[in-house]
Amino acid sequence: ICSIFNEFYTNIAVNIGFQDDIPIDDGGNISLSDVLDAHNRHPSVINIRKHRNSMVTFNFSHVSVKQVFSILSKLDVKKATGFDDISAKILKLSAHSLAPVLTELINHCIDECIFPDSLKLAEVSSIFKKCDKLIKENYRPISVLTVISKVFEKVFAKQISSFFEHIFSPYLSAYRVNYGCHDVLFKLI
Repeated sequence: ICSIFNEFYTNIAVNIGFQDDIPIDDGGNISLSDVLDAHNRHPSVINIRKHRNSMVTFNFSHVSVKQVFSILSKLDVKKATGFDDISAKILKLSAHSLAPVLTELINHCIDECIFPDSLKLAEVSSIFKKCDKLIKENYRPISVLTVISKVFEKVFAKQISSFFEHIFSPYLSAYRVNYGCHDVLFKLI
């Protein structure tokens, strides 16, 4: 059963949207110029460029101990722990000691342009949606990441969100802080 769900979940999005076939050389490396060229023609990128006035590029910047401490102190202790069994409560209680170490690690990752492979691992569970329980399409995957990976994610998400805030249309509410479905309805009305 696990193998069936694993095969289903890993291949479910293969034919969705833009074809993203990026050539990989014999050493398993991807050329950055090939990636940029492929995505320069993506319909979403073309549409964003139409509405963008300048060609400002995005770069992640170093994060401060204060920023990491703030993220650690706001962790939701009720969230599930990942495969490492380190709970949000432990990280929250030890925020003063962990913030400098995590800050150094995050800044190193920014300098090296990497995201640690161990933080990409997740526990995946199948959650039943509807109808017949014997049909795999009636289940959806839930991925539980480690709490530390969520700290990294919040650091990066804040920087990306603030960069795109002035680029996005004021009518776009998805994936934006303090925006929701009700904002779209207010604008429509």
